Amino acid sequence: MLAGQPRMRLSKDAGKTYPQKHERNLTEALPTFPAAVRIFGKDGTCAAIFLDFDSSVAGIDWVLADVRAVQTWLHNCGARWIEDYSPSGGRHVYIPLAERVTFSEARDLVEALGTRYRTLDKTPHQNILHGCMRTPGSPHKRGGHQELAMSLSMAYDIARRPNPTSVWSAMTDDLAREIAAVRALRLEQTFTPAAVDTPRVHHPAGRMSRAMQQMALTGLYDANRYASDSEARQAILTGVAAAGMELVDVERRILQGIWPGLASFYSRYGSRHRLPSLRRDWVKAVNYLSKNKDSGPGKNNARISPTSQPNTQPPGIQGISISSSPDAEHRFIRTWRNALSLREPIYTDSRTGLARRMVLRALGEAAHKTASRFVEFGVRSIAVATGLDHTTVGSHLRALRSEKDPLVTLVEEGRGTKGTSIC
Repeated sequence: MLAGQPRMRLSKDAGKTYPQKHERNLTEALPTFPAAVRIFGKDGTCAAIFLDFDSSVAGIDWVLADVRAVQTWLHNCGARWIEDYSPSGGRHVYIPLAERVTFSEARDLVEALGTRYRTLDKTPHQNILHGCMRTPGSPHKRGGHQELAMSLSMAYDIARRPNPTSVWSAMTDDLAREIAAVRALRLEQTFTPAAVDTPRVHHPAGRMSRAMQQMALTGLYDANRYASDSEARQAILTGVAAAGMELVDVERRILQGIWPGLASFYSRYGSRHRLPSLRRDWVKAVNYLSKNKDSGPGKNNARISPTSQPNTQPPGIQGISISSSPDAEHRFIRTWRNALSLREPIYTDSRTGLARRMVLRALGEAAHKTASRFVEFGVRSIAVATGLDHTTVGSHLRALRSEKDPLVTLVEEGRGTKGTSIC
């Protein structure tokens, strides 16, 4: 009822992070690891406002004072809310909404409240892809569980009968000045001289690669190429610096929610330490590029670590020139589908042939979704698209690769977070 979508993320490092790779469907069973529900749905809207009061900022007493002040404010606005508390002394306040609100509207309201209440953590509502929060019943990293501060029947009644739009209007009207201020700060803020004085690359090598842009947007990366979040974020910053952008451009994209993936790589730090950490990484990236400015085209890599692999782009096939343009990739895929339509009649004589035709069509769909001729979907994803069993999909792919003049070729076996790469 509160989650933006019926998904949760598990933390297998004792509650430090909730990575996307550990995301699961919500279930009735209590998870064994600390779990957090997704705040925003696939449409970018949320069904409730999640307020997280962090005791590590100013202590438990300050949290209690802020929560009491928020409760008074909510009562004056005619709102109903659910409250829980953690063994560490932090508290969550949930405001269910009858009508879902957009990411930007929810972010503005929470950031406006953050100007009033010191212990309110605004970051869960600042990231549309990775914003999540522990709910009542979730195991806590210090032992125990997140517990309701009210009866279960009362909490259920509030969730079942969420606040009407009139309450949302009352809250936003009361915070109108603060909302205008945070919007002006986010969109028109002049950054401090600390960012102005940072170094930059004076002779950019070109524009930022599509792979780096996707990493900055989604926060997903190849675990075989980047051993940790710190190496992945350093790769992104090196690619950004090589493209001629400045640190101020990166800070704006993080603060405005344009690059939520890159922002998530700094979530391990406290809010006051994130931008300083970003600036330190930026200096490392520019220094690295300055030391390697004489390297030939294609020899620069965005990994700073001396143990890094040299490539930051997806592997290609020897002898084939691969365009980085999505338009060119879609043209190639349409040509491949034309070839498939000419080959399909030979697959219509048996159930096995019909299944292989569906597998090929699913591969074409997957290629269009990713704008790449290299398909890295797992067999389970292909099975969902075709209605086949995943073990059957694997056998069909092997048979299709072994055909004379095959329509698909194995590029690389699946490793880490990526499925088998097929072209």
